[in-house]
Amino acid sequence: MSSQLLQSELLNLIQESKRKNADLRNAAEESLNDLKALPSTSEAQISADLVRKPRFVNPFILACHSRHAKLAGIGVVCLQRLVASKSLPSERLKDVLGGLKEITTLSKCSCPRSMSLRLTFKRPGYSTQNLANSTIVAAALF
Repeated sequence: MSSQLLQSELLNLIQESKRKNADLRNAAEESLNDLKALPSTSEAQISADLVRKPRFVNPFILACHSRHAKLAGIGVVCLQRLVASKSLPSERLKDVLGGLKEITTLSKCSCPRSMSLRLTFKRPGYSTQNLANSTIVAAALF
């Protein structure tokens, strides 16, 4: 996963959260600082570094819990990218699943990103019929 892409999404979260979501804004700023502190190396090295930083995913999880369609959309897309690049710390799986479960309540909103939840963890051999089922999602994550 590109460091620049993550930085861009974190800046989007900071901008969108403004004063209404101070916890989200602070978490996004901390994660952005963590990301900027990483040495500019390969994407594989960035993924390896991020997997050792469990708090890095906090803003994306908080965004999913925000009940704000735009923030939740950014959160779920970033979680998808972190999973795809194997950058998600396994100890945060329960928190990520909680955030993804929360975002399923936003599926009727006007935000097209929230609908991407159904496609987020699609991998060969795994059912995507019910992503709220944590067993299926956990199997797809690892």
